[in-house]
Amino acid sequence: FNIMISPLAIFAYNRPEYLKKCLNSLKLNKLSCQTITYFFIDYPKLEKDFQNYNKVIQIVRDTNIFKKKIVIQRKSNFGLKRNILNGIEYVLKKNKTIIVLEDDLYLSKYFLDYMNKYLNFFKNSKNIASIHGYCYPIDKKNLNNFFLLRGADCWGWATWRRAWRYYNDDNLLLAKKIKNMKEIEEFNFNNSFNYYDMLVNRSSSTWAINWYASAFTKNMLTLYPKNSHVKNIGNSGLGTHSNKIDKRFDVSLSKNFKFEKLTITEDINARKKFEQFFKYNFKKKYIFLKKIYKFIFFVKKLLFKN
Repeated sequence: FNIMISPLAIFAYNRPEYLKKCLNSLKLNKLSCQTITYFFIDYPKLEKDFQNYNKVIQIVRDTNIFKKKIVIQRKSNFGLKRNILNGIEYVLKKNKTIIVLEDDLYLSKYFLDYMNKYLNFFKNSKNIASIHGYCYPIDKKNLNNFFLLRGADCWGWATWRRAWRYYNDDNLLLAKKIKNMKEIEEFNFNNSFNYYDMLVNRSSSTWAINWYASAFTKNMLTLYPKNSHVKNIGNSGLGTHSNKIDKRFDVSLSKNFKFEKLTITEDINARKKFEQFFKYNFKKKYIFLKKIYKFIFFVKKLLFKN
């Protein structure tokens, strides 16, 4: 069917090798030549970053795969969070939709087709927050090709101006809302992963947990594919926020895409599969950390008593 092609925003910094791979994967997407693309390039924080920063600038200058290219070079170091939030606001002031990519994402050749078709399909569905391109390597038995889950996500995603207006950067206010709603367990995927703790103790450089919580408190849903159209190649220790290699998130990219109409309801089966994935990969770690925190609190209490 006829679709409006959404603008794309790519956020880059000092990783030319990743950006090159990201753009090479976009080159294989047939809709790239119809896509207006914004590049938001953050300014180096340290002297040692300038060499790679300059390589990134050159790669962006040389790329010619898009319908139109708009390059915004920051004049000072914004940091990842500010660069992304500012960039999203910038694009959505001029457009009703946005597709968001960081430079360390490698895409299937159907990524833009998937994003644009579902942005159009759900454009008037006020309880849909976003379209997500990545899916964890969950058990795929009896799993629908596409499914909706409550909340939002951050690895290759798209949204509408109407949904992004609910983004709230006040993590403690969002945490209070979730607590008052008595939905901490639900927010934590049946306590399989401690998202609530992540929200309360959020790093000042993080925005994604707030996007999840903002959509969650509004009872909004996000679309996921069974087979990922996004692979994160940044979990190699070179990223600003990825300090070690993590194979738990490895996926194979989807080898096809066929549009399907969906009923707007959360997929409980898919949700349970997410819970299983989190429990298997993260639960032990968080129980261990919780015990450490309790022990530290106990020791502090004893010290203050004395």
